[in-house]
Amino acid sequence: MRTGRLTRRGRALAISALAAGLVTLALAPFATGRSPELKGVGAASGVATGTFTLPPGVAARFYEIADAPDTNVFGYFRQAHLERFGVVSAKATSFTDDGPALPAGSYYVHVAGEDLDNQKCPAREFSNMMLLTIAADGSATGSNYAAGSPLCASGGGGGGGGGGGGDNGAPSTSVRYKRTQDIDRLFVRARIDEPGTVTASGLVATSGLLAKTYTFRRAKRSTKGDVLVRLRLRLAKRNLRAIKRTLRRGKRLRARIAVTGVDRAGNQKSRSIVIRLKP
Repeated sequence: MRTGRLTRRGRALAISALAAGLVTLALAPFATGRSPELKGVGAASGVATGTFTLPPGVAARFYEIADAPDTNVFGYFRQAHLERFGVVSAKATSFTDDGPALPAGSYYVHVAGEDLDNQKCPAREFSNMMLLTIAADGSATGSNYAAGSPLCASGGGGGGGGGGGGDNGAPSTSVRYKRTQDIDRLFVRARIDEPGTVTASGLVATSGLLAKTYTFRRAKRSTKGDVLVRLRLRLAKRNLRAIKRTLRRGKRLRARIAVTGVDRAGNQKSRSIVIRLKP
């Protein structure tokens, strides 16, 4: 009987130990395998910052900040929610956003890296996601929100164009721009996540009895990927003068711009934006 009681007690202790171990694992930091590990996020006067670590053989590529945690199948934040995008150097372990201050609210942050030692892994693997909460005074707090990319086996697969068969996926395309711009200096900044080209084209239309549509000259740039390129949109001189006369008469005009990213395999993805014009 004594032996039986000890056995049951031993089993109870083992179960308790296992339960404690599971709790410890649940409370442990997110394991991100061969992707960067985001350690902390914050802000000063609304300008977001972050620190992260890199496993051996992994290079940092860029960070993203979004107003919602939704990601696509490749791990990128969805374009509808993307607030900030910034390229970092390969050996970087921190970032400071170069955009304007973020207004008070909740944001989601992650960092993308590339496993240089395992070319069969996805080209971009993401750190854990952190919640960044910015207060009215521009200060902020951060906390872990979700795990990042799973540990990549040598078989690859998954997002980012990591391996396998032909490249059939459209490149991730993002655009940064001011919502109101001088017609003389109209431009956008765009990037795709892999080598290829970025093109911007657009038009502006007037209304009334003399309604007419004016087309911007197409701007095209080659890119190595994950780099913001500047695309200047220009009108022919005569058309520019006509648009400026219309704007000075108090008419509200908007340019409708299409930005298209095309990778080397010919896959493409476009984004449409609207910019209010001023003389």
